[in-house]
Amino acid sequence: MNASILFDAEVVFGQQAWLNEMKQALEMEKEKYPSFLRHFAVVALKFKTPVGFFGGLLVESESGHEVIDIKKGGIFTIVHGIRCYALESGISKTNTHWRIKALMDKSVLDKEFGIELGETLNFLNTLRLESMLLQLAGGCDVPDNKIQLSKLSHMQQDILKQSFAVVDDFKKRIEHHFALHGLL
Repeated sequence: MNASILFDAEVVFGQQAWLNEMKQALEMEKEKYPSFLRHFAVVALKFKTPVGFFGGLLVESESGHEVIDIKKGGIFTIVHGIRCYALESGISKTNTHWRIKALMDKSVLDKEFGIELGETLNFLNTLRLESMLLQLAGGCDVPDNKIQLSKLSHMQQDILKQSFAVVDDFKKRIEHHFALHGLL
């Protein structure tokens, strides 16, 4: 987690050179320890995608509602997976969409899949934000990352299933690319 924070850090106040030195140290550690990226990338597969064998959404029951943790279910995998590819490719951008574009430019990701990942991330983040706003409007002090399935239209549920299929595809790519089969 600390390496992720460091890799994504941007200076808002203080000495840019200090942060640059720390990021260079991270880069040197990555080069010194070839297994670093494998161990860094395995975290992207930490959470199960909430889709069943037949493509149905797997939900948790919470206070009488069917919910899905959208961050664990998909957002985290995309953000961290792209971070891993960016770190491997020497991309210094910190925004996930900029990283996707840079990875497409370097042909690390093919254009079609890169666009699909970006759209999936946008959709999942939109659902997350809408859910958080509904929670706040309902009197919740601290909203969470869970969306209620009953609050989604049938079309949104279908797109959510498709989005999770993209996340699962990305997980397979991460597992293969970083040779994670022995670490899981």
